[in-house]
Formats: sequence, C-alpha cells, structure tokens
Amino acid sequence: MMLKSIPFLFFCLAFLSGIAQPKGSKLDSLKNELASAGNDSIRIEVLSKLTAYLVYQDYSSSKKYADQALDLAIKNNWDWAKSIAYSRQGFLGNIRGDHRTALEYDTKNFQIVISGNDSSQLCVVYNDMGNDYLELGKYEEAYFYVTKSFEIAKNLKENVNAAIAMHNLAVLYSRLGRMDLALAHFEGSAKFSLEANDSEGAAFNSHELGNAYILAKDFPKAKSNLFTSLSLSTEMGISILTPRIYQSIGDLFSFTKDYARSIVYYDSAIQDYLKNENIFGVAEAGLGKGKVFLQQKKFKEAITLALGSLKTAEELKAQTLAIACFATLSQIAEMQGDYKIALAYNKSAQQTRDSLTSINVVSQVFENEFQMRSQKKDEQIANLNKMREQAASDLKRQEFIRNIFAVVFALTIVLLYTVYRSGKRKVELNDLLIQHQAEIEKRTQELEELNKVKDKFFSIISHDLRSPINSLAGLLDLMERNEITPDELPALTREMRVQFTHTKNLINNLLDWTLIQMNKVSIKKEKIGLKALIDDNVRLLTSMSSKKTNFINEVGEEITAFADLNMINLVVRNLLLNGIKFTDNGGTITISAVRGEKEITMSVKDNGVGISPDIQKVLFDKTTGYSTRGTANEKGTGLGLILCKEFIERNGGKIWLESEVKKGSTFFITIPVV
Repeated sequence: MMLKSIPFLFFCLAFLSGIAQPKGSKLDSLKNELASAGNDSIRIEVLSKLTAYLVYQDYSSSKKYADQALDLAIKNNWDWAKSIAYSRQGFLGNIRGDHRTALEYDTKNFQIVISGNDSSQLCVVYNDMGNDYLELGKYEEAYFYVTKSFEIAKNLKENVNAAIAMHNLAVLYSRLGRMDLALAHFEGSAKFSLEANDSEGAAFNSHELGNAYILAKDFPKAKSNLFTSLSLSTEMGISILTPRIYQSIGDLFSFTKDYARSIVYYDSAIQDYLKNENIFGVAEAGLGKGKVFLQQKKFKEAITLALGSLKTAEELKAQTLAIACFATLSQIAEMQGDYKIALAYNKSAQQTRDSLTSINVVSQVFENEFQMRSQKKDEQIANLNKMREQAASDLKRQEFIRNIFAVVFALTIVLLYTVYRSGKRKVELNDLLIQHQAEIEKRTQELEELNKVKDKFFSIISHDLRSPINSLAGLLDLMERNEITPDELPALTREMRVQFTHTKNLINNLLDWTLIQMNKVSIKKEKIGLKALIDDNVRLLTSMSSKKTNFINEVGEEITAFADLNMINLVVRNLLLNGIKFTDNGGTITISAVRGEKEITMSVKDNGVGISPDIQKVLFDKTTGYSTRGTANEKGTGLGLILCKEFIERNGGKIWLESEVKKGSTFFITIPVV
C-alpha cells in the first residue's frame, strides 16, 4: 500500500517565499487594496496575498486569484511575477493532489530561477520538483532534485531548507523499504528543525515516522508516532497535515484488522480533503476504505470505491494511485472467482507500473537539458563566490574535485539503485514464503479439525448406533422364542418404540450432519409460517414421546420467516426434542417469537434441569459433540445442537442459549424475514 506524506512546509516555502501570509488582516481589506491598486505590479502582489490568505478557507477563490495573478504576469512578461505565480500554482496543485500539474508549474518556475543568481530560490525550487516526483512515484528523479536542494541549503547554512530536504530523503528511503536510512535522515531533519526553531517540524516528522513503521509492520511504534503527530497538528492548526494523519491512522487500523475504527478515520480524512478540494486525497482515502470493505467481503462497496478512485487517478494521470486501484480490483475479482477479469486488471496494473520506468524521449531530453543547465549554474555560482578569495591555480583544483564528486555521485546512484532492486526482490520472496507458510498452517489446522470430526463420526457409528440396534435385536429374539409374557409385552413394546425413535433420530442426524460436512446441502429459501411449523412438530413429538409435556406456542399467525423450510423444520424439531429430553414429566416448554426490522428472534424455553456454564461452552463444538442422558434416561448423540448451529448460520441467522442449573434453559435463534 502506498503511504502518502506531506513533507512539512515543503510546498509552503515555495508558496510563501517573497510574500508573508497576512496576520490579523481581514479579507475585505485585501479586496479593497486590490480594487485600489494603481498598477499591475501592485495588483499581482495583492492577488498573491489573497491566494495565500484563502488557500485553506476557500480553495476555489484562492485558485481564482492565483489564475488572475498568472494572467497578469504572462501579459506583462515579468519573470519575477511569473516565478511567484508558477510557485503558487504548483502549491495549489499539490493541495488538490494533482501532482502532475504541480510538476508542470514548478518546472516552469525552475526555468526562470535557473537564469538568475539566487541560490536560496534555486534550493526551494529543487526541493519542490523533488517533492513532485516523490509523490508521483518517480524515486530516481526525486532523489536527484532533493539531494541538490540539500547541498545548496547546507552550503548556505539555511537550516529550515536543509531540514526539509533531509526529511524528503527520509520519506524516499522509507518508501524504498530502507528503515535504517529513513530513521537516520528523520533524526538529521529533526536536528536541523531544532536549530531553526521550526516547531511544526516535529508534527511532520512524527507523521512520516508513523508511516515508515507501518511499512516495517512495527504497529505499536506507528500508532504512537501517528497520534503524537495528530495531537501536535491539532494544537498548531496545521490543516494541510491533519487529513493525511487521519488517512495514515486508517491505514494502520486496516493493517491491524480493526476495520470499524479504520473506516471512521478514512471518513474523517475524506471530509477534510473535500474542504481543500483535494480530489487525489479523497480518491486515495476512498481506496483505503474500499480495501477495508474487501477484507470484510463487502464486494459491491469495495468495487464502487475502487472504480471511483481509479477514475480520479486517470483524470490526474496519477500512475501510482492507478496501480493500487488496478491491484485492488484484481483482488476483488479473484475473491469472487472471476479470474478472467482479475487477470485483466492485473495486466493493467503491470502495464502502468512499467510505464513509470519508461520515459518519453522528448521529455527525457528536456529533463537532461535542465539537469545540465542546473549543474552548470551551480558551478557558475560557486565560481563567482570563490573568485574573490582564490587564485587562478585554485580553480583547476576545485574543478577536479567537482569531477570526482560527480563520479562518486553517479556511482552512488548506481549502487543505490542496485541495492533497491536487490532489496525489492528479497521483500517479494519473503512475502511469497510468508504466504506459503500461512497457507500450510491453515491447511494443517483444517486437517486437524477434519480428523476430529472423523473420530467423532466413527465413535457414533461404533457405539451410539450399534447399541440401540443390538437392543432391538435382543427384544425381537425374545419375542420370537415366546419368552415374553403378556404382562411384559406392553412395557417392552414401549421400550422398542423408544429405541426405534432414538435410532431413527440418530440416523437422520447422522445423514444430515454428513451432508453438511460434504457441502452437499443446498439452500432453497421460501416464506415460512412459524406458528404452523411449530404446531406440526408439537403434534408429532407429543405422539412419539412417553413423557407428558405441556407445550405453549406463543408465536403469532402473522410472524413469517424467509429461509429453507427443511432446515428450519429440523432446527425447531431438535430444539423441542432437547427441551423434552431435559424436562421432567409434566414440564412446560414455551415457544415465542419477536419480529425485528430485518430478522425474527425465536426462543424455546423449558423449566428443566438447566445446563452448567462449563457444558454451555462446548454444546455447539462439532469436534466435541457433547451429550448426556435426559431426565428419563434418554440417550443423545451430541449432533442435534451442532446441526441446529450449522443450518441456522447457513440461513443467515445465529443461535445461542441462556441457562441456569435446576431452573431451565432458553435457546434463541434468529431467522431473516427477507
């Protein structure tokens, strides 16, 4: 997952350079100043102030004033005015999340700044372009421009600019998976911020540290840093950072499977992004929310959000976001079993990923030209600063040193790229091994459960089924040899009926249970009148049972459910049998139902012997199959309640119980109404 960042004040320096944001001034006074401006020069300055003043309050108005300033600058062909206007347009593009547009304006500003002799401005523009490339996922270009910015800032001893560049490098290393280098650069950035009295630096550093620790899967440290950043951002009112922190916290809770809290923070991020009209941020947070729905198997919601984010990514030509969208859509299709669509989305993701590394020939030449001009300009500035102090012989030595530095720098870039590719391969292999290991563990656990189920099945076959059949065979043998007196015949007949009923129920439960384990049970839902269904079962069980049990059916005629008739019939019959079994002769069983908005909650309550808390824990465990004899010494298999749980859950409901020893038990089930 791509974790976005806002390098603290990185855009702000470019945006606010030359003009300070007004403090305490009112919007009306700025508008009056604009109306009374005597010439275009003053008008451009006031428009820039309005742009800065409204950027976080009214983005549309801020953009309108920025466009007016740009039109005037181009009309008069003033380089100083175009530089300011391009800088503001670049910042507004980043605020909106349109990093490609931001790069276009920052590149135009670079052309103007490179022709001048202001090293400080060049430092800022280098960093702006580095940040644009960083957000677009072009890390090699980002590294080049950010390191250039840091070199100039360090030479000029501008600690704020040095802190910004150092922080951007830390973010870059974090995204490349080099936590050691990232942490070292975050620490260096913090030192520069401290020397420059930059109080906001701590908030941005904590945010990016949190993102880095998420990538490293160190979630406790990630949580600590992100909430520290949120506290600092809220305290200092850094509105540009707050939605990014919300989004990062949403990512954190998504990784830790705390989906409810993850959704809350993604929604908070989206609300704040909408205030700044940051459609890129809205799309990215929306995709994060879609991935949460995917984990919850809410495929419809996940597809809607992923497609919406993809549309925004294509509009902004945000390739890294598009890759993430394609990957998510591919995963959704795969989980739904549509492998053809999954493959198509996967191919789209790969093609987009490949395009990040393939640069158009014309743009490559343009970029190389700029790099050559910037390097040449750096040499001119350095020579002008040193010609006053150094002799002619020293110039050759300095040139030699710069050449060595260029070679070392080039080798460093090659080495860094090689290390990055090697590390990426190792990460991919490790992820693959972890997936295989998790799959093996899952299969092992399933096999263990299947073995337990098999043992339970053979135990029932060998003991519970053989015993009643042997008893029936013995009774029939005595009858055949005329060894039963007429006085004994009624009692033995009742015993035979009890044995036959138990054996029939056992065989039916075994067959139903076996079909469930083999996934051979199909569900055919229909409208069911519960009162009639309960009455039919009460009549059947009353005729079969030797006990005199009072049944009270409180279910109304109007209560109907929507489920598989055979499954619900089996559940009701088993719950009633269970009540009869553990209720003394003359006991009472009450059946009631309450209709809710989406489901019916039905209860079967008896005044029997009750169930102890320890036994309650294992009643529905299919590997345990707990069973005990009833109040009239009735036998059981332990399958009845397991079948009830399986059938109720397959119909979209739940089952649970409340019981107290010697006071009776109440079993509850829920059944959908639609």
